Amino acid sequence: TLLSARYEGELRSLALGRLASIAAAMSCIGPLVGGVTEHLFGWRAVMALPILGVLVLPLIWGAVAGGGSGARLDLVGAALVAATSAGLVMIVQSPSTGIAVAATGAVLLLGAPLVSRRVQRHPHGFLPAAVIRNPTVVRAALAGAAIPAAWFAMLIAVPAALVIDGWEAWKVGLLLLPSAVVALF
Repeated sequence: TLLSARYEGELRSLALGRLASIAAAMSCIGPLVGGVTEHLFGWRAVMALPILGVLVLPLIWGAVAGGGSGARLDLVGAALVAATSAGLVMIVQSPSTGIAVAATGAVLLLGAPLVSRRVQRHPHGFLPAAVIRNPTVVRAALAGAAIPAAWFAMLIAVPAALVIDGWEAWKVGLLLLPSAVVALF
């Protein structure tokens, strides 16, 4: 990542920790911002909120541009990993989204053997063979994935349950605001 490339040692750990806390805080503030936006402007305005991320690009472009290793990006490997991951997410979400999403997820998840074959043929590609063959890395990735999965479930399950009970979206966001403050510390 950009932070890993820019910082070393203890400073790198601090930078990655701050990035994680800011990401957690922003995900907690999201329901409030979305709820207020929906209340004031309607649901269509909420769909436009992600494009605001483009406004950050000029601020970070100087840090991102330049440098690099000069290596070519394994676009096929990246597309296979992204599609297979999307399939898994779609299957997980399918109980609330329906059979079409589940079927699409299942088809995309069939890309797993293609990912495996790609790693075998391109061991230094998008998903390096050394990474997936290292049991310590695999265990850490699985353990590390459990925390954001639980966090994401809470950001979906709690608001959904409250909305079903008649809460307005902005009130749900306000309820989650203290967790954003805690995430920053």
